[in-house]
Amino acid sequence: AVTTPTPAAAAPVAPTLNLAKERQQRLLEKAEKNQPRMVNLIKQAGLSLEKRGLAEARYRVCLVLDISGSMNQEYLKGSVQKLAERALALAARLDDDGEVEVYLFGEKGHRKPPLSLDNVRHYIDELRIRLEGDIKYLLPMKMVQEDADAAGHHYPTLVLFITDGATSNAAAVKRFMIDVSAKPIFWKFMGISRGKRGIFSGDDFGFLEELDDMAGRTVDNADFFTVDAGVTLSDAKLFDLLVNELDSWQKAAKRAGILPGPA
Repeated sequence: AVTTPTPAAAAPVAPTLNLAKERQQRLLEKAEKNQPRMVNLIKQAGLSLEKRGLAEARYRVCLVLDISGSMNQEYLKGSVQKLAERALALAARLDDDGEVEVYLFGEKGHRKPPLSLDNVRHYIDELRIRLEGDIKYLLPMKMVQEDADAAGHHYPTLVLFITDGATSNAAAVKRFMIDVSAKPIFWKFMGISRGKRGIFSGDDFGFLEELDDMAGRTVDNADFFTVDAGVTLSDAKLFDLLVNELDSWQKAAKRAGILPGPA
């Protein structure tokens, strides 16, 4: 007798809807309903990403905040809250869960609840931050790496790292940045600049500039820029700075095998 072979099971059919885009559209609709002031920020973040060819990019977004004593006025006057809202707007375009993982650092490192459209309105005030007396970059940086590793690197990680000064453990931070350059993590360092005004005057960003240009890494995994303490930059300019070099890092990471796909 002739046996008729059993047909192989059909391969799963890819969904016709782009689920990531669908989730992002739901985030925008949620913002329109509950946080209308975020809508224009989300749209502006999308425009800056499109200019870099990153409209379809997907990233986890992390926000790392300096809580050293010299940052007191930036918390009191709402500058840090303003930057947190811009980080969330980026996440609404890059991460389909629309959340930002938040870390604080001074003398110690701290994980905080994620920032989202549900809690953005008074997020910084509700953290009840206690300022600390030192600046140690390495503590939150290790936390970011640990959490990215635990998440499985399904998406690369974009870290928005905000500080007003240099770290007290520079040599260890340099070694860390070299070691972590082989991982799918891009570090965007943002220096809070006060120029020559105020009790904490004069900027100390030489170390951040060094991290931006440091040799010995698998790929260039960092960028640095300054923003004035009042965050008076236009949103268009700020978002352009926040995504600057993200496209070139992504291409270099693909060439190096850090990210999948063609460069």
